[in-house]
Amino acid sequence: LAVLSLLMAIAIAIPVGIISAVRPNSYLDYTFMFIALIGLSIPSFWQGLIFILTFALKLQWFPATYNPHNWLSLIMPIIVLGTSITASIARMTRSSMLEVIHEDYIITAKAKGLNEFKVISKHAIRNAMIPIITVIGLLFGGMLGGASVTEKVFNISGIGSYIVDKQFIPDIPAILGGVVYIAITISIVNLLIDIMYAFFDPRIRSKMKKS
Repeated sequence: LAVLSLLMAIAIAIPVGIISAVRPNSYLDYTFMFIALIGLSIPSFWQGLIFILTFALKLQWFPATYNPHNWLSLIMPIIVLGTSITASIARMTRSSMLEVIHEDYIITAKAKGLNEFKVISKHAIRNAMIPIITVIGLLFGGMLGGASVTEKVFNISGIGSYIVDKQFIPDIPAILGGVVYIAITISIVNLLIDIMYAFFDPRIRSKMKKS
């Protein structure tokens, strides 16, 4: 659930953040950032209940609870869990891109006659990705621990709801196992992020080769 929500967030947030940065203070910029602010402000449990009432009970587009044999039942949990993440990544992408596109090498690339698409895609995005990747990694770690609310709303038997349930017994070994599992997963994600740093930033890659 966390991985699918993160993929959805990246696919939506990064293009939105780039468009907002390329067209600052425009109608699109204000609209996207206003929607992102709403996404950050909505509690996930409230959003989940509203989705169930609207799309499951009234419109009957999706199942109200999770069913492993029906992939449609994953759509609402993915959107609910990924909403705040999408908003955070979009705002971070906009801020990072705004810093990069005013750098001297971007102005030089434009002065040489490169069109805006090539300047943004080949020069600006790669240099703006470092803080964005950092935020994505931190948010993914938070999703693993905070997904329990979404899992409870949609009746999903995930690791987050498992740990919450075991706290009421209490089952200390089960809680310890769940926490260790999440910690190992976050450590692996941080390792992948460090590797991605070298992929996007040639300066980091050259330092790694020298060392």
